[in-house]
Amino acid sequence: MQPPIVVLNGTHHDENTIKQFISHFFNFHVLSMIGLNVFGGVLIAVHKSIRSQRVAKFNNLPNIIVLEIGSDSDMFQSVTCYSPPAESIPLDLFDRLLQHNPNSIFTGDLNAKHSSWSKSIENQKGRALFN
Repeated sequence: MQPPIVVLNGTHHDENTIKQFISHFFNFHVLSMIGLNVFGGVLIAVHKSIRSQRVAKFNNLPNIIVLEIGSDSDMFQSVTCYSPPAESIPLDLFDRLLQHNPNSIFTGDLNAKHSSWSKSIENQKGRALFN
């Protein structure tokens, strides 16, 4: 059994790898976005039986994909984001995404470390996300 939605972060946005992924997930709509560093890039694959579309106003942002999934009253927003270690978490963007649709699920690799969820040494990104 295949999962209905697959989210990958830090894809390096290698075109050949993405093509290979698509060949294995041929029953899925596969959407990807480039990143700003060698570790960046994100990918979401949604089974073709599930209604989904990219949110146009957030369509050209590197390291992030925003989808509306479902229809009418069941619609929610799926967001995946890769935030490189040396960059701030795009909290203002996250606020705009929640204003666009408060029924949102956020996934990603934010490189945010905090004692509430990690045994790693805390960093500024973790403190910003926690607060």
